[in-house]
Amino acid sequence: MSKVVIGGGISGVCCAQELARLNPSEEIILITAAETLLEAKSVFAWSKYLEEIDIFEKTADQFILSNPNIRIIQDIVDDIVTVAKQVHLKNSNTFISYSRLCICTGVRPKLIADHERIVGIRDLFSVHTLVHKMQTARTVVVVGNGGIALELAHELKFMDVHWVVRENYIGAAFFDESASDFIMPQLRRRAKDHMDNGPSSGEAGDGRAPSVPLTAGRPSPMEKSAPSSAAATATATATAATTVAGCGLGPAWLTKTKFHDQLPEELRHRRGYLQMHFESEVAGYLDSTHPPEQCQWQWIDLDVFHTDPHLQATLQQQATAWLLPRHETASGGGGGGGTFSHPFYIITTQGEIVGCDVVISATGVQANHASFLDHLTQQQQQPPSSDAPAAAAAATAALSLDKDGFILVNERMESSLPGIFAAGDCCTYRPASLRETHNHLNGVAGLSPPHFFQMRLWTQARIMGTYAAQCLCEVEGDYGIDQHLELFAHVTRFFGLKVVLLGRYNAQGLGMEVERIAKRTVLQLPMQDDCDTTTKTGTPATATATGEPPSDEGDASDEQDHHHSHVTKRPKLHETAPSAASSAPSSSLEIWSRVTPHKQFIKLMVCRGRIIGALLIGDTEMEEVFENLILNQLDVTSLGPDLLDPDHDLTDYFD
Repeated sequence: MSKVVIGGGISGVCCAQELARLNPSEEIILITAAETLLEAKSVFAWSKYLEEIDIFEKTADQFILSNPNIRIIQDIVDDIVTVAKQVHLKNSNTFISYSRLCICTGVRPKLIADHERIVGIRDLFSVHTLVHKMQTARTVVVVGNGGIALELAHELKFMDVHWVVRENYIGAAFFDESASDFIMPQLRRRAKDHMDNGPSSGEAGDGRAPSVPLTAGRPSPMEKSAPSSAAATATATATAATTVAGCGLGPAWLTKTKFHDQLPEELRHRRGYLQMHFESEVAGYLDSTHPPEQCQWQWIDLDVFHTDPHLQATLQQQATAWLLPRHETASGGGGGGGTFSHPFYIITTQGEIVGCDVVISATGVQANHASFLDHLTQQQQQPPSSDAPAAAAAATAALSLDKDGFILVNERMESSLPGIFAAGDCCTYRPASLRETHNHLNGVAGLSPPHFFQMRLWTQARIMGTYAAQCLCEVEGDYGIDQHLELFAHVTRFFGLKVVLLGRYNAQGLGMEVERIAKRTVLQLPMQDDCDTTTKTGTPATATATGEPPSDEGDASDEQDHHHSHVTKRPKLHETAPSAASSAPSSSLEIWSRVTPHKQFIKLMVCRGRIIGALLIGDTEMEEVFENLILNQLDVTSLGPDLLDPDHDLTDYFD
């Protein structure tokens, strides 16, 4: 029996390639429903753990030229018979026997709703679908705040773009507020262009004044006052697409898919505007191409509606009042209430009604479960009797999933079913030690591995696929888990700037409250072009010194930015500024940063004098130094923020 891998994405291909390397005389079977495979290659190694990778799309014939002992089967897995150790293929109606199996089925987009004008970006087919819809489109709504949404909002300069984000700043999937303000000046300038040159009146794209003024561009930390309250706190879920999902696109997908080249020339030269809608979710949508009797608002089942029923009732009343005069005009009833100028509309939780041609849903992913996974999770309907043979007992075992439907795997990438492993985005990596309660006052000492967490990125898919193959062959001890899962390390690029993420750069895993405060701590940094600024910011003592949730008073202080202690030293880092929290106990978590406007942004998470995470934007050439400091856990208390002084050569100390 062969070792079998299901899935032709990055993790599946890496797993199959590592299996082939470890078993050169065996045939490895790779089953994929897609027509092409994704192969990851290292482009440049910035450090031991930090590699910039590129993704290449290959046909089966191209792939086997360099992987001769991997057999590619293009088919859909219909069932896995765990007792017989067989995989049933739907199209060919055949069974493939396996000795051990690795599931690498990846994820699919989590769409806000199921409608032909709401599209997600996942594979080459979805890009072609979007390009087709954009041939005649002029106004697009982008929903989400992750990497794909960032790229689209920046690249769709030829479209009028409305960007709906749940948070009050851009890039929340990767950045805190300060990093967001550093990396997003292009988007803020484009939003300002809308205020100067865009529609001066009218509902967003429809010729009538909106009931709630739209926000164009979040103010910088120096300009903004107390943050406004968010109207929604959860992302809506939608029914998964029923078509077979292809492999993920990989980094630089806009360039590789020749996205712009596929659009009409007159569209590529058009200049659109960007309008941002912060602290909002899409609450409902309307297809105005339907006959009047069928043209009704469809509402999305948001979690916020369950906690605040009054909000949905208010939005429904407002949406109905907006729709009524348009129905009268369309049916010839007079009244002059207006007509539809767009084929599709959305309404946000802030009450904003936006007309558009296409909605791009970039609100995250969900497990790419096929029918065979549904079957595996439902096998334990009846517990086996005490005298049942082992085979019968195995038949009733079920595949364990986490609360979001991802396959749970242990520290050896094993699922709850014997002989079945999982890797990449389809699984949740949860070693036994991670099920323990963490206390952030102990830093990362109580976490295992201490500097790694899962984020479902291309780099992690590659690492987990390779490591799963070693575990499947029971040779992981020869390579060591440290090679794979010792440090969270990811490098990517946004708007031409290199972005490096190391360790627990936003205090991930140290507690929900601590992470929230770490991301919301806004560094009050002057943004002159002729200076570097180095800042040491202590998080509120109520969240870090006691290990308990902050009191109401403490939280209120945090809301008003009165509870942060700042030590700013320019340029030689000597003077200490007075602080409202100077009498509070010293916190266990600090944020050190250095900003060179428009060039570099460095943020360090420091816990009890030891660096536990780093976020680097721009060509800092410091990623290897901070990688070593995170792994070695060297106490840098004596240096303090001087560690970031550009006059210091850190390689003399730590390299």
